[in-house]
Amino acid sequence: KMEEELIAAKEKAEEANRLKSAFIANMSHEIRTPLNAIVGFSSVLDSAKSEKERKEYLHIIEHNNQLLLQLINDIIDLSKIEAGTLEFVNSNVYLDDLMQELERMFRPKAEEKKLALQFDDLHMECYVNADRNRLMQVMNNLLSNAIKFTPNGGTIVLEVEAGRTEENGKAVLCFTILDNG
Repeated sequence: KMEEELIAAKEKAEEANRLKSAFIANMSHEIRTPLNAIVGFSSVLDSAKSEKERKEYLHIIEHNNQLLLQLINDIIDLSKIEAGTLEFVNSNVYLDDLMQELERMFRPKAEEKKLALQFDDLHMECYVNADRNRLMQVMNNLLSNAIKFTPNGGTIVLEVEAGRTEENGKAVLCFTILDNG
């Protein structure tokens, strides 16, 4: 029985090591993508022929800086989750501001792929007690995936619906992202 347990533990450790290696390989690819854009456009920025071209390069660099920062933050969060140290810092979040910020962030990405991006109930005009950074992180991941996997010319809809739970009548918000990707 002890030998069976040792074999099972060894197999489990090997599987964990394989998954860790796959994760690191995936993360290195994910990190290299925005980093290559930052390095590449930084080097050609000096040779831009017009102010419009220069601004476009700066916009691409800034966009990829944000992607890289988000990836690093996701990795740090994963470590915190594994260590049991991830904390939530709740505050009153004005939902209208959050939705408008999401729209400003994702509209250019959607337009690049000729996607229709529709925000239903954009003006909820309510406050939510939540960790704003975590809420933005979830919405960023969902919208990024929707844009990434929706074919050119498709539609992405973000709906927000307010309601109450049946069991105790607490107020709830339901965020729904509809896409054909």
